[in-house]
Amino acid sequence: MAAASGGWLEDSANPVFDPVQKAYYPCVLYDANKFSSHGDAYYYKMWYSTGSTLRLAYSNDGKSWVEQDGDLSVLTNLNHPVVLFDVNGFGGGIYYKVWYWDSASEYSNPIRYAESSDGINWVNDQAIWQDPSALLVVGWVSPYWFYSSYGAGAVLYNAAGHATINYGDPMGNKYVMYYDAASQGYAPDGTTEGTALAFSADGIYWARYGSEPVLKASGGSAWDSKYAYAWSVLKINGQYEMYYSGGQLASNDGIGYAQSADGIAWTKQVNPIMHVSDGITWRSERTYTPSVVYDANQFSSNGDTAFFKMWYTGKSGSNYAIGYASTPSILVTPENPFGVLAILFACALAFTVVKLRKKKP
Repeated sequence: MAAASGGWLEDSANPVFDPVQKAYYPCVLYDANKFSSHGDAYYYKMWYSTGSTLRLAYSNDGKSWVEQDGDLSVLTNLNHPVVLFDVNGFGGGIYYKVWYWDSASEYSNPIRYAESSDGINWVNDQAIWQDPSALLVVGWVSPYWFYSSYGAGAVLYNAAGHATINYGDPMGNKYVMYYDAASQGYAPDGTTEGTALAFSADGIYWARYGSEPVLKASGGSAWDSKYAYAWSVLKINGQYEMYYSGGQLASNDGIGYAQSADGIAWTKQVNPIMHVSDGITWRSERTYTPSVVYDANQFSSNGDTAFFKMWYTGKSGSNYAIGYASTPSILVTPENPFGVLAILFACALAFTVVKLRKKKP
C-alpha cells in the first residue's frame, strides 16, 4: 500500500482494473445484499466509460474484477456515467438509474437519463428536462458560469424528499445533482470548470440552484486553480463530503476533498489527496474521477476493512485504467475527521491524565 494525503492508502496492485479497452470515469456501487437479485449477484458493481459506450464489471472484494460481456444497451453518445441503485425501486419499480454526458450536446442539453431493472439493459433513454427559468446550461450568456457542461458528477437520492420540486429547499428534494459547470475560462474569476447544483422530484425534470457554481476553482497558484469538478458526494451523519477532479491545466491533475454542513457552502482541503506529480507511473499523466463509497459496517469483510473506498482513473501514455484506495478504520471516519493524529493525541492525553492521577501529592 502507498500512502496518499488524508489517510488514503493506494493498493499495491494498482491499477486493479485494466481491460483491453479504455476504462475511465468509474461509478462504483456496493450492496451488502448483492443487489437483492436485481441483476448479477456481486457485492460491488462498476459502470465505466470506454469513451463512447457504457460497460460494467463485477467484484466481491472491490479489487478483483470480472467484466460483463460487451457493451451495455446503446445509449446516446455516452460518457461520464453516474449510476444509482435503490432496492425499493425508487418508488416505481425501477432499480437502476443513470445520468450521463451526451458528448455531442455540450452547449445545449448535455445530460441524459436512462433506467434499468438489472443494471445491464437500459431503457427510456432521454435528455433531461430543464426548468426554463433555472437552466442547468445556458450557453453564451454573461457571466458564463453555465456556458457548457461535461455532464453529471454525483447524484443523491432521498426517498423521503419532496414529492414535487421544491425551490426553497433544494437539498430536501428527492434528487440532488452536482454537475460540471464549464465556463471555458470566461467566468469572472477565471474558473474553467466548477461544480453546480441542481434538484429534481423525479430525476428527469431539473432546476439549477443559484447563480453561480457551489464549488469553484481556487485560483492563484493553487493545485486546482482552474478546475474543480465533483465526482462523488456523500451525506454521512448529516454532513456532506465531496471528492472532486481538479487541476491547473485540466480537470485531471489530481483529486481533491471538501466538506459542507449543508451541501451548498463548501470548504476545501488545501492539498490534493492524489496528484499526477506523486511519482506513480500508471497515473502520471492523469489522476481523477474519484468514485467513493462509504459503509458504516466497514464493508462487512467483503474486501478490505475500511469506512471509505475509492476507485479512480489513471492515465499513462495511451493507457487508461482504474485504481483503488481505501482508508483503514483507524485513520478516517466521519466521527474522527482529523484521522490518526486525533487518535494519537487522545491516547497521549489519556496517558498523561493517568500519570497525573498516579502521582503522589
